[in-house]
Amino acid sequence: MSKIIDKTIDKFNKIFKNLLIFQFNEERKLKYNKNFDFKVVDLEILKQIDFGCKLSSLNVIILKLNESLNNNKEILQAIEMYKKDFSLSKDDFLNICANEVIFRKLIKYYNKLENI
Repeated sequence: MSKIIDKTIDKFNKIFKNLLIFQFNEERKLKYNKNFDFKVVDLEILKQIDFGCKLSSLNVIILKLNESLNNNKEILQAIEMYKKDFSLSKDDFLNICANEVIFRKLIKYYNKLENI
């Protein structure tokens, strides 16, 4: 397991330990808190666990076919606009998901824009 997973498991264990409040009574019997439900556990987890993606964000554009996308020049303009909006350098890639019609139009630009 990775260090991140080990730390997360440790945090979960501490959360449950703190909520249960294990103690021994006078007769040396184990006593623990039962006065909480999943909402309390959930809130404690949300407070202490850092959720989120640890990967760098991807630049993915999903184009839908409409009247303007029938024009090859407008497809190229849209690609250039997205590259500018995402501040992509010449070495960055722009991943585009499209239907077959748009795909075939994009192939025409592959030689000009090798990083799409």
